[in-house]
Amino acid sequence: MCEKERKDYQSPGELGHELIRIFTNKVEYWNDGIMGNLQNFAVIINYHFFSKDKSQDYSCSQNDLVEHLKFLTTKCSLLPIRDALEIAECGKPFLKNSACIMVDDGDESFYKYGWPVFKDFKSPLHLNITCGYIGKKDGSNPSRRIITAREVDNLLKSDLVTLGSHTMSHRKINQLSEADLIYE
Repeated sequence: MCEKERKDYQSPGELGHELIRIFTNKVEYWNDGIMGNLQNFAVIINYHFFSKDKSQDYSCSQNDLVEHLKFLTTKCSLLPIRDALEIAECGKPFLKNSACIMVDDGDESFYKYGWPVFKDFKSPLHLNITCGYIGKKDGSNPSRRIITAREVDNLLKSDLVTLGSHTMSHRKINQLSEADLIYE
């Protein structure tokens, strides 16, 4: 942590650097056109779900994830999100082509198909878990199960994973009362 006093920020731009969030499962978007000369930026690549064979919608296949991580580990400076936030907060320069990986929801497909690949590549990532459904069906998508407390414990044994909350119940926060918003 830098000497500056920590405060709550309304947007990443207030940090003096930009944090760019890319939502994609398509490796063809990650070429030197996007990552070619980014300075004072950290690109945040956001994944949701993983599958064994086929990428579709918000799901990334293991083979596509391998290709993504081959690219990211050779062309980028991968860093944990906490390091990117500290760099931004302290006004330090980012290394060229800095990138962070985030995974939302924390469903079982991450643990079964994504985590083994991230671990093999020694890729740091930030996992945002829908906390109220740990070990249960996801209330917003009952076909998916959120990882169990034991799986969370196993992830925390690795220096690669940091955890965050992706709300308690994955409800649309723009439609909640103030009391429900505080709960989430």
